[in-house]
Amino acid sequence: MGTNYWPVEICQTVFGDLNGFYDAASQVAFEADGAVIASIDGVLQHQMVRLKDLSHADLDARTEEAMTYADWMGSRHMSALDTSLREDVVATITLSEATGRVTVFSDGRYESVDRDAIGGRWRVDE
Repeated sequence: MGTNYWPVEICQTVFGDLNGFYDAASQVAFEADGAVIASIDGVLQHQMVRLKDLSHADLDARTEEAMTYADWMGSRHMSALDTSLREDVVATITLSEATGRVTVFSDGRYESVDRDAIGGRWRVDE
């Protein structure tokens, strides 16, 4: 995921300092994109990643053709699209804090609505 990192200098493990974990998660929520990987012993990996479900190698051609990533999609959106293909998932939804775009993903397809189409900016006092 390039330059997206978990701040291990603030928090190196999911066990222990809950305030440190909260501070690190708060920082990542506003500055990075991707998933954080924790080892079985709770140690957090520095490099953030994008998760892709490779268990759907047998998808039919129609679904594979429909599942394309748009230029505006970051790792959260691409992961949500991949996750929407899982048999036990009805839909996944993302909300972009940066742009306000709301996207619903279902069966490898998506419908996206820009912030202005759903009522404009929120938190107008910022």
